[in-house]
Amino acid sequence: MTDWGFEQPARTPVLSACLSYSLIPPAGCDPFALYRQLKQLEEEDPQLHLQFHAPTQEIRIQIMGNVQIEILKQLIASRFHLDVEFDEGKNQLQRNDLHAGGRRRSLRAAAPLRRGASVA
Repeated sequence: MTDWGFEQPARTPVLSACLSYSLIPPAGCDPFALYRQLKQLEEEDPQLHLQFHAPTQEIRIQIMGNVQIEILKQLIASRFHLDVEFDEGKNQLQRNDLHAGGRRRSLRAAAPLRRGASVA
């Protein structure tokens, strides 16, 4: 039996942002007001992860790299009329988990499952 005329369910993205950048707002710009504006972009693209650190007034963005930075700069400039910059970025540590039996298992714990052995 085929599913003619029906869309397949959307899959969860496999890739995730692995670099964290600090956004540098233009002089005289309120960082929290800018953060609220940028949340609109995050709603449009759920893979864009924004964080606001209130004590330092810092906006952090988790993205894939330089190409996405350039696209964001252009988008922010065209939509909000602001010229922003980004710092050099930092690597984000990623923890990969496998789902097994409804529970999350670390890669080391799931290794016997990948080899075909059973785990008690």
